[in-house]
Amino acid sequence: MAPAALARLEILFERVIHPRRSKLRLFRGKKVIEILPRVGWNKGECGLWIRDRICPTVPSDVAILYMGDDRTDEVAFDVLSGKATTVRVGPGPSLSAAKYRLPDVPDVHRLLSALAAEVRGRR
Repeated sequence: MAPAALARLEILFERVIHPRRSKLRLFRGKKVIEILPRVGWNKGECGLWIRDRICPTVPSDVAILYMGDDRTDEVAFDVLSGKATTVRVGPGPSLSAAKYRLPDVPDVHRLLSALAAEVRGRR
């Protein structure tokens, strides 16, 4: 999206959210605008909540893999530290709360394909 179009979109989001500031917040990232509820949890805690609901319903262990390419993912990387496999995708800050790093999306595809093959092989 062109920078001018993105700026217009951000202004529009601000207008829509402004009357609801007490319930919503706007968080800008790299090529992303997140509209988030003002609640006491975040993406990382949401991942843990999903894990806690799924684990009792499946016959084997569940692993969480969280991958992200934006500064908006750093909170989740931090919350999930030691509780999930976290992967920062692409170039970005040299410091990241993610445990691992992949250089680009094609590498994400290769990783997911390898994991899928592993799971199929166990059946």
